[in-house]
Amino acid sequence: MTLSRPLLDRAILAKYLLLRGESELSGAAPFATGIAVSTIQDAVEILLRVIAEHIGAPIKERSAFEQLIDAIAEGHTRPMTHRAPLNQLNKARVNFKHFGLSPTREDGTKLAADAASFFRTAFVVYFAVPFDSVTLHSLVGHRRTQNWLKKAEDALEARNYEDSITASAGALAIFRRSLARDHTGLNLDEFRSLSTPEHKRIVEKVEKELRHLQEQIDLVFEGVNLPDYRKFRRYAPHVRLSDARTLWFYPVVTNERSTIGRDEAAFGYRFVIDTIMALKETHVPPRFQLARELGSEFEVIGEDDLIVWPTEDPEVIRRTTRGERLRAEKRIERQAGFVSVLDDGEWVWIREDSLREVVV
Repeated sequence: MTLSRPLLDRAILAKYLLLRGESELSGAAPFATGIAVSTIQDAVEILLRVIAEHIGAPIKERSAFEQLIDAIAEGHTRPMTHRAPLNQLNKARVNFKHFGLSPTREDGTKLAADAASFFRTAFVVYFAVPFDSVTLHSLVGHRRTQNWLKKAEDALEARNYEDSITASAGALAIFRRSLARDHTGLNLDEFRSLSTPEHKRIVEKVEKELRHLQEQIDLVFEGVNLPDYRKFRRYAPHVRLSDARTLWFYPVVTNERSTIGRDEAAFGYRFVIDTIMALKETHVPPRFQLARELGSEFEVIGEDDLIVWPTEDPEVIRRTTRGERLRAEKRIERQAGFVSVLDDGEWVWIREDSLREVVV
């Protein structure tokens, strides 16, 4: 039986909380282990309720944790796995929440590993899908960002850790650009007229440092965890989006090479997911935004790719479907046989011969 969309969304939320709890476990904040265990227990309880509803097990709104486990065991032909470790997790959460008894880091690590093992088993046994096939990128709601997060997930599973953290960095840069944040630009052009090359180099260095500070200030106001961002910057490449919105990656330059393994790549992926969720919550539309006036409406007459920019090897955002409608600007912008159209709130490109203008 296929998992319904509402239950799938809740399963994705459970997975997100599991990964967030694992991330909190590695933190140095006071009571980090207790907070991590509580978050992971929340993840497991959500998943238990999803399983119970999916298999039709009789549960009540206020069913206790152990009652959920019993209901699933009675309502399914396969034996309930991980019962003892899950009860240990619940007990650790109760001890922390009600009595202030924080588990040790060693115990927290074991409980997290047991919970992750239960997730992997449960997705196969009850949903008949691999745990890794249920991805978090659908939480984002921005197609191009989701594409890059999917690249990060795939690279992480394939153990291509540098590719994974690079894709995570790309996803974050794309999503931040998509929000069109309103901030004052930094421009020291009037100082560039100073006569000597030495003065110009000083101006460029000052401008670079000020831009770096401005970026960190913007991130603080956007609700981003700055210590985690600094850790992310240690491993992730710098990303620049061109005027055409294509990505350029610049590797981190340090005195010694930082090794990127699974922990670093997984941290980078979780950090970007958390950051995007925070940015969505704190987003305020800009006070001023240049609007491009909409014009002709087109119908897709042949399935084709929507791309970021026409090049020999373009970045594909998605595949169109026959019959869908797209809008162009009032003054249609064309480039090498492509036309610019609006999709997902941004201007993208599609081959003009794949479209037919709709006459109103």
